[in-house]
Amino acid sequence: MLKRLYPELNDLERRTFRLHFVYASLDGFILGLFILNEYVFLKSLRGSSYQVGMLFQFSVVVLIFLLFFNEFLRRTGNKRKMLRWTAVITRLPLFFMILFPAEAEGVTGRHHWIFLLLFLVYYMANPVLFPTINLILKSNYRHQHFGALYSFSTSSSKLLMLLATFGFGLVLDRDPFAFRMIYPIAGALSMFSIFMLAAIPFHAVPAKRKRKGLFYAMGDSLRTQWDILKRNKPFRDYEISFILYGFAYMSTFAVITIFYERELHLSYSGVAFYKNVFNILAIVFIPVFGRLIGKTDPRRFAVWSFLMMALYIFFTGLTEYLPWKADILGIQWYFFLFLSVIFNGLFIAMNTLLWHIGSAYFSRAEEAGDYQAVHASLTGVRALFAPLAGVWFYETIGFTWTFAIAILALIAAMVVNHMSVKKLRLLQVVTVSENIHDPE
Repeated sequence: MLKRLYPELNDLERRTFRLHFVYASLDGFILGLFILNEYVFLKSLRGSSYQVGMLFQFSVVVLIFLLFFNEFLRRTGNKRKMLRWTAVITRLPLFFMILFPAEAEGVTGRHHWIFLLLFLVYYMANPVLFPTINLILKSNYRHQHFGALYSFSTSSSKLLMLLATFGFGLVLDRDPFAFRMIYPIAGALSMFSIFMLAAIPFHAVPAKRKRKGLFYAMGDSLRTQWDILKRNKPFRDYEISFILYGFAYMSTFAVITIFYERELHLSYSGVAFYKNVFNILAIVFIPVFGRLIGKTDPRRFAVWSFLMMALYIFFTGLTEYLPWKADILGIQWYFFLFLSVIFNGLFIAMNTLLWHIGSAYFSRAEEAGDYQAVHASLTGVRALFAPLAGVWFYETIGFTWTFAIAILALIAAMVVNHMSVKKLRLLQVVTVSENIHDPE
């Protein structure tokens, strides 16, 4: 099928696609299980609002380590070995979930903190995985195929995410503590998927740098990232807009989970249903947007993405005031909530591409890992305060004003990108195809 769609692909691109497709598909299935994670923590384990915010915060705040350790990632010659060790160290701890109590009466405050710690360790893989994936794919795919091939893998990921979320929601309705068995299985699958990623052929360019100690390497990493932001103004504007968008996204993520449980009183299968609606739309539109992102300025593409998210938050908040609903097949169908997740599906389809590969369109092939490290580490910086700030907003001024602040931040992000596109042309950079060799 791949040969029919893209007969001009070389052997390296085909092999890279197959292995990345397996990794992305399994990773999507695992993410589909974890998409209900905050709701499991809130509804089954009865964690507090701030702890729910921390659980989400951990998934992104770990990226701040890229500010300091990106230099070590650059210098690591054997990236396959690095990925395998990352898989083992961060995934094995999930097996401790088997020891959790099987009913609510046995849950104590200690279990809340152990749960948070296990997922903090799990998310520690992200600072290694995100820039490494970007570097490998940007090096192995030619520019004209990059977005399209990545979008196919991402669509498979979203499809399996949908199936996993739907099935897990039904299981949790019957047994709210089924995560005790499901999460260790997810850990084993995740290890296997990262081993598949590590099997992708990759010829790293040796770093022409003098070996330095810990603090010198940290300084090199910070200087490299600062230099990128200093000399590439279109990319800097893009990142400023993402800081504003990221604040909106992070400050409302846990709050919307709380809104589902405390305002709308949704069941596990109800939450899974609404999350699957936007995943279905993402599956449909990611290949479409994957072709478009390579033909337009990513800053202009981001404007439309942020607009979709603003509409998603607006209609979610409107559900509090106009809770029109119908009970169908045991699920509460809220009209405006359903409309909100349609916009969220379009946003997810666009932003999945923007977040993971958008930075690569501002860089040369050999710099793709550095640019994604800047992008990801800035995500970690805003994660230090945004998720808990959102919970504080909710507990202080309520759902409505929390959502309103997020929408204003998104409007500001759209303005930044719009003005940047008008003032500064994007310097188009392409992968040098002659540097891509078929594996021997």
